[in-house]
Amino acid sequence: MDRKAKFKHRARGDVSKLKGRRRVKQTEMRKQRREKVLAAKRMRYDSHVTEEQEDEFTEEQMVELAKEFQKPNPERADQLKKLRKMFAQSSALIDTFLGVENAMDRLIGILSGTDEDLQRQAAWCITNMAGSAEHEHTMKTLKMAAPYLITFLSSQNTKLQDQSAWALGNMAGDSDEARDTLMSQGILEPLVKLLKSPTPSVIQSTAFALSNLARGQGADIRAMIDAGVVTPLLSHMEVKDDQLCVLTEVAWVFTYLAAKLEHEEELVAAGTIPKLVSAVVTLSNQTPHHVQSITPLLRCLGNMCSGPDDYIIKTTDDGTLLPALERFLESKEHRHVKKETLWVISNVSGVESVCETLIEMGLPQKMIQLLHSTFDIKKEAALCLCNFAHHGEKFCEELLKQEVFPHVIAMLKSPDPEMVLEALWFSEMLLRMTKSGSEVFKQNGGVDSLEALEYHSESNIQQAAHELLEMYFYQEPDQTQDKEDGDEKDFPPWRLEAQNQKEKEQKVEQVA
Repeated sequence: MDRKAKFKHRARGDVSKLKGRRRVKQTEMRKQRREKVLAAKRMRYDSHVTEEQEDEFTEEQMVELAKEFQKPNPERADQLKKLRKMFAQSSALIDTFLGVENAMDRLIGILSGTDEDLQRQAAWCITNMAGSAEHEHTMKTLKMAAPYLITFLSSQNTKLQDQSAWALGNMAGDSDEARDTLMSQGILEPLVKLLKSPTPSVIQSTAFALSNLARGQGADIRAMIDAGVVTPLLSHMEVKDDQLCVLTEVAWVFTYLAAKLEHEEELVAAGTIPKLVSAVVTLSNQTPHHVQSITPLLRCLGNMCSGPDDYIIKTTDDGTLLPALERFLESKEHRHVKKETLWVISNVSGVESVCETLIEMGLPQKMIQLLHSTFDIKKEAALCLCNFAHHGEKFCEELLKQEVFPHVIAMLKSPDPEMVLEALWFSEMLLRMTKSGSEVFKQNGGVDSLEALEYHSESNIQQAAHELLEMYFYQEPDQTQDKEDGDEKDFPPWRLEAQNQKEKEQKVEQVA
């Protein structure tokens, strides 16, 4: 037999099926990227949405308009209005327009002209072109239009400023390449100056552009802070009923600025925490909750509280934040508000005095009940409870008294390995730091669950279950280790793995 053939990889199953699965996976990955890009972009429609919905255009109509568009026409404004609607309809129509010779050059010619009304309509067209999920569309419009749009940010025409900032925000949200190109073209300084505009819509579009410039791992946050973006942004972090959209965009900028620990000290020094807390507390007292603003505010607060304990104390020392978080936790309107709230609570509960206050408020019992909620809510609630238990015997005894074990033991049957490891970590702390923990655990079927986990597909879960059984249930009473909080070096490797995973999740940059 040929030596190479002997050691050839043999696919399990039909090769065509494997290729099919690979194509499905690649398609799904492309779909996820498109959805992520679209989440960072916004088409602009007319205020009369029903009119937009009535219009349906074909590629033939786009070709005809793109050709007519290049001829002298007194109805140029109407042509541009129709064009922007076509761009908002689909990426295919944008592709068709770009395929018509000289059509894009003519659009840029109008953008760089002297008629401000036509310039704004052209900028609106560019906004919707850049709102496409297709990277090539965005990069072509960026390279041809961005220098003009950046210049318009310093215009005296507020409508042109607004539209230009919106278009640039769509471009910045496309990719790291687009974002970095705009930064190299000098977009930052005029955007920061535009934050002083008295027009709310201009502030909103400017903050939208800044938030997309701050997104992603490679974002130059240092340059943004050095450009003086923080102070003018803070002046707009106020809850005004007619300007909640402005607050939302400003909060997203701060969410990304606070996502990197190295810049948090400057944000705190500028007075970000009191502004955040004030906005969160005010919104918690309004019903229905304005989820669009609450989401980035909570996320930013969670980012800030993943830093030093001093920051957590600053957020909670006036006594208003924790009751506000409790109100959000009780919200029945939006499930993901609960998730964001639990993430903030899990971060602030890193300070023992905060945990004591939360226990006095009765929040642990509410979190225990949430262990039967949807997966993402359950996971965040479990992290909060782990943080409580981590503070020592007093907190573990309190959780045991609130009958947490039956709920945690149910989590040991979860199909998600991370959830199981989290439940094991929590169980280990209560078994080690409470006198009656092992008996309560046994009475609620915990031993049977651990024995089943000895056959789990994940080796670290097998090891964890085996060690807990050996340490707390299979040994003679006089052989059992003292239940005292030890040093990290005494903890089993699986527990350190679970704790490290939890600490990683304390700091996230999540995009809506």
